[in-house]
Amino acid sequence: MWFKDHSPGEVVGPRLRLAGVKFFIDGCGLDTMYLSEPHADDPSNLGAFFWGRRELQRLVRRVHGAGWQIAAHACGDAATDEILRALERAFGAGGGADARTRIEHVIALRDDQLKRMRRMGVLPSFQLTFVDSTWKRDLRQIFGRERFDMLGRWRDLMEDTRLHAIGSTDSPYGGDDLQPTPVMEALVQATTRVGRPGTRPTAYMREQRLTVMQALEALTVRGAYGVFAEDELGMLRAGMLADVVVLSEDPRDVPRAKLERIDVAMVFVGGILEVCAAGYEAWCPSAVTARLDVSPGAGSGSSTVTLADQGCTDRSRGETRGGGMRKLWAGLFMSLDGPRRGPSRPACSR
Repeated sequence: MWFKDHSPGEVVGPRLRLAGVKFFIDGCGLDTMYLSEPHADDPSNLGAFFWGRRELQRLVRRVHGAGWQIAAHACGDAATDEILRALERAFGAGGGADARTRIEHVIALRDDQLKRMRRMGVLPSFQLTFVDSTWKRDLRQIFGRERFDMLGRWRDLMEDTRLHAIGSTDSPYGGDDLQPTPVMEALVQATTRVGRPGTRPTAYMREQRLTVMQALEALTVRGAYGVFAEDELGMLRAGMLADVVVLSEDPRDVPRAKLERIDVAMVFVGGILEVCAAGYEAWCPSAVTARLDVSPGAGSGSSTVTLADQGCTDRSRGETRGGGMRKLWAGLFMSLDGPRRGPSRPACSR
């Protein structure tokens, strides 16, 4: 196995590390989602379980014992049963809360599985773009109306204080033709459960809509926890990575259905301006002289970010020219992974 030749968390490059090992337990398609009861449209079909049970348990034990974080793709409830059973055997009497094992997608979850995940310290990892109004027909075909209450339980996961649910956009997704998912699009889907204009989510989808703050928290603070990076990523705080997206509007002040109108005006990586969007040039400083300072904001979950144009150092005179501070925006930002080193003050050009 490839992981024998590497170390858990091994840093491959300034923006790449080996985070863990992922197991694919089932599929997410009409025929492949592995369920504890037959698919509603085909009584002979439980879906696809991609492993032999003993083989899965053996390899999960081996990977966990080697110190790797485990993420398991499980869409159907029976797939979640299988990975939880394997993890229980791997964790043993000591439990596995410190391992932060993740179950990805969790499209169908029963209450007894939530209880089991709390006890084991397993993190449910859901995608904000899943189980929206465009999924109605397929989910009815697979589950029937009797099992709707187990589908897409994003709000239940976020509001359960004994779980540590994390969120993502599942980007990029697809097979040979990978597609990105814009974060603003994901926020719309999570807060409205509308996947395509003109389609209407079902009652069970509407009941599981997230607030904007819940969606942002799932992608930032909680996402960082899911990769053991809560001391470096996920929020604006002195000493953490200055990887910041600056938005054109505060998402808290924009109607949920209109969140896609928000632009990403600037992207800072390691404190350095890497992207200045067209139309926002007046906001953007020189990429080599940008510096971010963070102070607490007045509102919960907000920070005031002040950008300083540091000017330059004239080495022949031993003095600094230019500079000055200007406040950009007080609000919410989403973290990106990136380098740990901020910019230094450049020399003045001749």
